[in-house]
Amino acid sequence: MISQTRELLLFDRTLFYALATRMWQALSGPVTIVVIIGVLTVEEQGRYYSLAALMSIQVFFELGMLNVLISQSSYLNLQLSQATGRRSMRRLMQLSINWFRIVAMLFALTSTSVGWWILAKQDGTTDWKLPLIFLVLVSAATVAISPCLAILEGAGFRQHIYAVRFLQLFTGALAVWIALILDLKLWALVVSATVQLLWTIVVVAYIFRPWAKSLQITNLPISGTLENLDQAHLRQSGSTRLLTWFADIFPKQWPSAVVSIATHTATQFFSLVILVYQGQAEAGRIGMTLTVTTAIQALSLSWLQTKFAVISRLCSQQQFQQAKLIWRRSVQFSLVMLIVLLALFTLLLMLLPLASQGWEFRLIQPRQLGLLSIGIVACQLLVSQNYFALASNRQPLWRASLLGHCVTLFSVILAGRNWGIDGIVVAFALTSFLITLPLHTRDFLLQSDSTYCDPCLSAKNRG
Repeated sequence: MISQTRELLLFDRTLFYALATRMWQALSGPVTIVVIIGVLTVEEQGRYYSLAALMSIQVFFELGMLNVLISQSSYLNLQLSQATGRRSMRRLMQLSINWFRIVAMLFALTSTSVGWWILAKQDGTTDWKLPLIFLVLVSAATVAISPCLAILEGAGFRQHIYAVRFLQLFTGALAVWIALILDLKLWALVVSATVQLLWTIVVVAYIFRPWAKSLQITNLPISGTLENLDQAHLRQSGSTRLLTWFADIFPKQWPSAVVSIATHTATQFFSLVILVYQGQAEAGRIGMTLTVTTAIQALSLSWLQTKFAVISRLCSQQQFQQAKLIWRRSVQFSLVMLIVLLALFTLLLMLLPLASQGWEFRLIQPRQLGLLSIGIVACQLLVSQNYFALASNRQPLWRASLLGHCVTLFSVILAGRNWGIDGIVVAFALTSFLITLPLHTRDFLLQSDSTYCDPCLSAKNRG
């Protein structure tokens, strides 16, 4: 009975670690806030969160490339029984590491410059300078070696990668608490980032390097799961052409970059719009609310994210029906969890006035959250469709994403300026659900009716 339930829910150790990571984020967040309030002054708290926010701009440099690497390594993992497949995998490692070294340098220069410019305009304190420099260096180092983890995940080491991600966040939070209690102040961010970097280095040293070395000395495929070894006889012959960046990676990279930038720009600047046009108090209300809804969305997406490499592998084996089945079930569980959690959050907002603590004034109103939830559900469906497009080795649906999110961004700015939070949630809900989602779904269905762009099939068609 238990095994049947686990199979129905697509539950495995990878999903367990992913859910544990999200749950730990939800539990540790309030503790971190309490410790910060007790240790840092208001000014130090502002600088602390400014430094933390600066590190989030790495999304504009990664540009969805890690998901592309997961998908590509899943395809190449099926060809490791052949010399050409192993050479292509090693080529993917070399190209991606070289690319992310450049990305890490650009990220370091940009975050240092922007951080220095913003913080230097404050009250004249200099306690942020050395923490900023060291935090940027540690974060850039993590970015530089991040493709190793993505390639490992696609090659079958999903359980190891998600276990390490949980350990990174778990020990990182403990490091922040200890550092703050020891009065290290802004250096707490550096300590946490260093702990997470050390875990990444452990993965590279003890998993990635031995696996990469094995590709040079054996003809057998090395993978993170016995299932991949048992199915070695199903691996198909690859093309004799070695993998190249502009022929194999770039065609998927730039659409993913467009989708990533468009999505982030259209959905992550609500607080800034309100701050500019309505003031700090209103910006704080929607900002705190978005912190919770973002955590809810991340938790619900765990079902889909942990199955991404599996779906990619099945598509590369031309087992499209099985891949679609797993994808549909993952999307269903993800949406159910998202809707349930958003409904519970809305109910909590409705009950907050009963506590007579004034907490309800720190968040948006329940009716506003209901409208916001409509847009969040629509965005979840967009993400789900792009996951399957990328897993099946097709281009992400960048045209629909770009057009729809541009309309959303323009509408949110205009509505936020004139009607505040009410205007933003209405504009976000209407444009996401009535414009972006239909356009995206139409392109997704049209793409599904076309021939799958499997590398082997494409090579045969070119021949």
